[in-house]
Amino acid sequence: MSLFPRVKGQPRPQYPSWVSMLKNFLVFITRVPLVLTVLTYFLQPYWLMLVQCFRELGLNDAGILTVSLTLLHSVTYCICNGFYYFLDTHKYLQQYKMHRTPAMEHSGDQFKHTLAAALVSHVLVTPLVIYSSYNLVIKDYFMVPDEELTDFTILFFGYATAKVVNSMGFYWAHRAVHHPALYWIHKQHHSYVGTIGVSAEYAHPIEQLVANQLPTILGIVLTARHPLPTIIWLWERLEQSYQVHSGYAFVGTLPHKLGLTHASGAAFHDFHHTINSGNFSEPWIDWLFGTMDPWLVQGSEEGYLARKDKSEN
Repeated sequence: MSLFPRVKGQPRPQYPSWVSMLKNFLVFITRVPLVLTVLTYFLQPYWLMLVQCFRELGLNDAGILTVSLTLLHSVTYCICNGFYYFLDTHKYLQQYKMHRTPAMEHSGDQFKHTLAAALVSHVLVTPLVIYSSYNLVIKDYFMVPDEELTDFTILFFGYATAKVVNSMGFYWAHRAVHHPALYWIHKQHHSYVGTIGVSAEYAHPIEQLVANQLPTILGIVLTARHPLPTIIWLWERLEQSYQVHSGYAFVGTLPHKLGLTHASGAAFHDFHHTINSGNFSEPWIDWLFGTMDPWLVQGSEEGYLARKDKSEN
């Protein structure tokens, strides 16, 4: 639970070169933002049709955003985590399941408590927070739901900014709650040593607000200022978070080769849960602030994923 994770008895490992990290960062701020920008323009006509349906039902702007985000959140949660639950229970694609020991498995009671907490969050907390936030904070700043999108370049910049703001904000909030004085906030989330998809949202309310919700929403709200990019960005963040906590790293698959998975991020964060230290956010940020020593010592992604093969031999 060290704030500055080091490997005892060993000198600091050789960190990747700045060239490789620069490449990692450039991919980070271009690939996903570009995909999301194209997707946003593709979905805009369907979004306008949906907004018209909501208006005919009598929903105002706050209601449209609240219903849209709440439905997206719950549907994404059920589809993604239902898929991972299906893989776990029916033992499909287990070659992509990361290393697990009996001590790392969650209990049935813990799983039930996680689902109950998620139900309260999705049905009560999330709609209330969205509706209140819109009326109290962003109503006069946000575009109306059926307004035309901004320029392609501005939208791309908005997504790229959201990526950086989210990752940097999460890094410092996450690193802070690993301090012994604040770890009581983070302890609930780390009760899952071997994570599963639903554990992504299993966190103390303070952590949910400061480490998860604010970093996620701040960048996109300040730059895109439109409901549709906000909704698409939230979908991307949710899908990423569920996959990163799923316990699966789909390295080597066709989607992974095409850059359509978060397999490397899943391995990076899964390692964090197994040792409860380091790997606080994205590799380029942990490289920048020197918090990935244990990850490098055990061989980075290749070494971590090889632990499963070693345990089975």
